[in-house]
Amino acid sequence: MMWWSASDVCPAEMAKPRANAESLDVWSARTKGRVVTVGQAASHGEVLFNLASGSGSLDALGQVAAHLAGKVVVDVSNLLDFSHGMPPFLMAEFAGPTNLAEQIQTAFPAARVIKAFNSVPFAVMVNPALLRA
Repeated sequence: MMWWSASDVCPAEMAKPRANAESLDVWSARTKGRVVTVGQAASHGEVLFNLASGSGSLDALGQVAAHLAGKVVVDVSNLLDFSHGMPPFLMAEFAGPTNLAEQIQTAFPAARVIKAFNSVPFAVMVNPALLRA
């Protein structure tokens, strides 16, 4: 199992405590997962999860475009604008007849793109026990 983040996020940053989430050390010991660069994850994995913000997804995936051919890319992102508070709205520059997963598929035609999990709140993704609360 691998978890990846933007290439400018280092393990020390990822180890900082997060609300409703276990520490990186605890997570790593439990899952045997590790934090790697986007490029390392893309070159290694068969299934890649796009966890970038919606507005940064195409750029983030563009950094590893050479590694996407034939791989499954699970797009978890949302094109939401939080600049005016809650609730967020669809980012105007991306509004149109297609969704982000379709835009990713168009940009990277050799990848196999799946849209999933984008309706699950992040707090539940990092702490599924909240569902039992």
